[in-house]
Amino acid sequence: STAGQVTAAGFVVLAVDNDPRGERVTDVAVVRGATGSANAYLLMAYVPGSRFVADERTDATLDLVTGDQFTQLVAPPAPPAPVLMC
Repeated sequence: STAGQVTAAGFVVLAVDNDPRGERVTDVAVVRGATGSANAYLLMAYVPGSRFVADERTDATLDLVTGDQFTQLVAPPAPPAPVLMC
């Protein structure tokens, strides 16, 4: 399940439900959260092709609304190795 994949990636799933806004997502996914949410961008790294939509919430919770093109979460790419400079 998607919730299982999200939990396995280290996120906490508070609830599983249909989109509270009732919008149909025809692309990969929509991540909704507070403006400037670092957690949203972290979650989006696991869902390539997802898009962020800021909403009015003031806490750190997010909504992940999967769309028609969603297949599964993927591991984000590893950060680049440090470069030693002299």
